[in-house]
Amino acid sequence: MTSELLVLGGGAAGLLAAQTAAEKGLHVTLLEARERVGKKLLATGNGRCNLSNLHVSPDRYAPAALEGRLLTTEMLLSLFMQLGLETRADGESRLYPRSNQAASVLDVLRFSLERQGVRCVTEFEAVRAERTGGGFTLHARDGRTESGRALLLACGGRAASRQDGYALARQLGHSVTLLKPALTYLTTEPSLVRGLQGQRTIARVSLLQGGRELAAEEGELLFRDKALSGIAVFDLSRVRARTKGDCELRVDLLPDWDDERTAAELARRRALFSPAGVLLTGLFPRPIAERLLERTGLRLQDMPDDKQLRALATLLHDWRFPVMGSGGFDQAQLCVGGVPLNELRPGGLRSARCEGLYLAGELLDADGPCGGYNLHLAFSTGYLAACEAAEDLRPRQ
Repeated sequence: MTSELLVLGGGAAGLLAAQTAAEKGLHVTLLEARERVGKKLLATGNGRCNLSNLHVSPDRYAPAALEGRLLTTEMLLSLFMQLGLETRADGESRLYPRSNQAASVLDVLRFSLERQGVRCVTEFEAVRAERTGGGFTLHARDGRTESGRALLLACGGRAASRQDGYALARQLGHSVTLLKPALTYLTTEPSLVRGLQGQRTIARVSLLQGGRELAAEEGELLFRDKALSGIAVFDLSRVRARTKGDCELRVDLLPDWDDERTAAELARRRALFSPAGVLLTGLFPRPIAERLLERTGLRLQDMPDDKQLRALATLLHDWRFPVMGSGGFDQAQLCVGGVPLNELRPGGLRSARCEGLYLAGELLDADGPCGGYNLHLAFSTGYLAACEAAEDLRPRQ
């Protein structure tokens, strides 16, 4: 059976692409490697689906080459409103379905696919893509084939998909940049975080290379076994994935205090508390406080002198951890790398190397921070790629 458009991938990009192309009059087949579409979508945002952010703009993404490939927040919310989804923003500008359930996002997309007559084929793991005289043919691992006049690859990245879209893109003439896990924890020297598993605090975390600050994020810091985690570290892991060479993390545990206030407060606490073991009471969880004292050379029973207080004040604003690695793809929310944007036609999602091919979503070498930016990018590129396909396959008279 030949369709006008084959959409490979039933995630965020593929679902909105298939819906959009069908709404514009194309006969669409949506192919998904899993047993059902939208499975990862249901897990996003801890099951609530953080689908966008009020502050979306091209400069929040890397690399910054998304002009013409990114919907505004207002445009995306309008599209979902037309499908029947109401949204709301939380106190940090992240956008969620009003129901607070990811299933609502998937349901409005599925219902629209049904209304538009999109043919959905699941458990179709494509292993080979070929350009034929009439368009494209995809070959599944189990021997099935699907053909279409045009093909839209939206099958996710290495951190998200069972489908190796990179191999298919290569078969059709594209290259793929180095793939690295991102939006994940960063591992460090185990002795530095021993005994801190599960401890949380608010901090400003910076990624340094050769003493130079590459990026910084403020938010919750979570200590793990042999690693640092939390949203601040997750966002820095994107920068680390695109950086060559050794790096380290600098943790400022009192980002809203200057050095003078920190020194004064420690002096006040020395007079208030005795011995050193209770010096940081009320500032940090006890395991973190004890580790800080240990790093300063203080025993719990000691009464700190002025030199030790100065060393502790420095450590509170400059606690260093070498970056040894990351959580890997099985722990990552995102894959950095993919098909370079310069292999697409300028300002769009059409392949510049294979006529009739379109690419969208995490398969592309483009990524954003936590907070709805990456789902927004997936929905945007899926929608815009479908619009281009509809324009090419059914041009206006």
